[in-house]
Amino acid sequence: MNLGSPIHLSWIVQHADEVSIDGEKVEASGLWKLMPRETTTYTLVASNEIGEVRATCEVSLPPPEIKYFKVAEKAIQIGRPSILHWEVENAEQVFIDRGVGEVSNQSFTEAYFDRPGPVVLRAVNASGEVTASVVLSLPLPEINAFYASDPIIRLGEPSVLHWDVVNFSEISIDQEIGDVSELTRVEVYPDRTTRYTLCARNVSGEVRKSLELTLPPPKILHFGADSELATEGRSVNLFWQVENAYKITIDHDIGEVTHKSRVRVKPDSTLTTYILTATGHSGEAQAAVDVSIFPIPMEQNGFIPTPEISTDIDLENENFDLSLPPTESELDLNLSLSDIEKNIKKRNGKKIDLEYYKKKEITEDLLELEKPSLRKEIARIYKKVFKPKVNSKHKR
Repeated sequence: MNLGSPIHLSWIVQHADEVSIDGEKVEASGLWKLMPRETTTYTLVASNEIGEVRATCEVSLPPPEIKYFKVAEKAIQIGRPSILHWEVENAEQVFIDRGVGEVSNQSFTEAYFDRPGPVVLRAVNASGEVTASVVLSLPLPEINAFYASDPIIRLGEPSVLHWDVVNFSEISIDQEIGDVSELTRVEVYPDRTTRYTLCARNVSGEVRKSLELTLPPPKILHFGADSELATEGRSVNLFWQVENAYKITIDHDIGEVTHKSRVRVKPDSTLTTYILTATGHSGEAQAAVDVSIFPIPMEQNGFIPTPEISTDIDLENENFDLSLPPTESELDLNLSLSDIEKNIKKRNGKKIDLEYYKKKEITEDLLELEKPSLRKEIARIYKKVFKPKVNSKHKR
């Protein structure tokens, strides 16, 4: 008998006044269609006035039979289902272990596993039970990718680490980042060249992969002054732009300016060279800027000597005319800087009263003329002609 398949129980009795099967009265002949779920013995009793007779019939249910039990892929992929399928006969109940449970009315199922070993199917009926198993393997985790969006560190900006890992139970990254099992990316803010190692684990073992983020040496993008030529006593702004430095300093007792982008200074010599030093974890860089001082002329005997402006003046010739020119013949103060420059050049070799223009508050404009050759010429003439005497009384 196969479980779930019907059986036919038939009988014929003669010379009986009463016929019964397991206590139930029946005709002297008949046919029952039965579907027993276990091995069963049926007893027929026939009786008359002389006595009774008995007959028995046993219907046997064989143990369950597992035709097959298979898995589509024996290698586990953590996070992906394993597909189990089977065929069983004569089973009243069917179970699969490892948390799958009863699957009596099914022929396949999907299950998730995270460790290797056997998976056991058990088929049960009243006559007993049978089992079958498949053995699953779990390969090591596989790191398909571990990379940074930009391998170059830019201080103050995040670097993003990305990864693609399969078959893992846990993922972690060193450098105090920790467990990232639920993530596929993380932002980091290294301040020096740093090596990151990703570790993926499961019960079969672990695999690692590393990458390095590099902090380039400091780079000084710009270091300059808003005026490379200033009148004596005036201040100048130094400004800069630096990358990849954790410390920035300027000499001449200015000191550390790490968190600044400009500073105001007052040069103390005719030509001052300022050196900016940028220090980073990968080295240091330096840049310099020169600032020239345009001294205010000293009065001599009540007169202010005036240098001559020339683009080709022989600086070895000290025979300059230092007399004060009449102010009536000077330039139109309403002219533009470019026109002032043209007029100065036209008057090459003639007396130009720069002190007059200083009093008219346009000397600073003259010093900002576009062509540096004229600015340097003015400074060199003043330096050559006017040499202040130490400890002498003078009026500025």
